[in-house]
Amino acid sequence: MNKNVKLSLKGLVAGLLAMSAVAQAGSETYQYPWWGNPYAYTSVRDCTWTFITSYGGSWGSQFLYESVGACPWTNMQVNHPAGASYANVVLIN
Repeated sequence: MNKNVKLSLKGLVAGLLAMSAVAQAGSETYQYPWWGNPYAYTSVRDCTWTFITSYGGSWGSQFLYESVGACPWTNMQVNHPAGASYANVVLIN
């Protein structure tokens, strides 16, 4: 393999690892009861959230939100695994 190709691959892998670390550092996950209604999650962690859209399937449900006003996070996901009594709430900077 060409030396430049090896260096490019190493750079690519290093960049992907760095982006992954940033993505993980830029989010926080909390567990909340599953309320089933997307409007039940519009006040979470001292922030106000606007419900944007939802997705669902045999795997469960996902609600997506944007923050309103002063909030340390910009987006929120509420992920509910099918059949669970809880939802994983992911806050994203």
